[in-house]
Amino acid sequence: MRLAFVAVLFLFATAVGRGADDTPRATGTVDGKKVQFPASTVAEGVKVATDLLESCASRSDGTIPYTEAELVKARQGDHLRMVFARPIKVLGGDAKVSELVFSLPVGRGVFWLRTDEGQVQRHSKFDFKKSQTFETWLRNARPAE
Repeated sequence: MRLAFVAVLFLFATAVGRGADDTPRATGTVDGKKVQFPASTVAEGVKVATDLLESCASRSDGTIPYTEAELVKARQGDHLRMVFARPIKVLGGDAKVSELVFSLPVGRGVFWLRTDEGQVQRHSKFDFKKSQTFETWLRNARPAE
């Protein structure tokens, strides 16, 4: 009986630990300084970021082959970066992404996505009202430790 309890406890702890790894991470650079977002705000951040992404009028259609170098360059300037342990569906389910980078400032921002197939996509020209909600969420940024 005691062994069964220990086994169940181990399985529970493993499942809880694995669930923590599934949590998206949100980091970035603002005004040249590294930032991170409190875990309690990341789910909301994913929602407002993907809502803004969905509103983009200019979307990658595959005719221009964007590269890993462009994604890396976007991460070198001011940006927001979200990394997903399990790719999430965006753009009406047309793409599954493991990484989302939004170059700042918001007014000139561009989304850079890494798909689960390793492609890099670029999306821009988003809805102004949704960008205001996104900007409000960005205020949750805290200096990185």
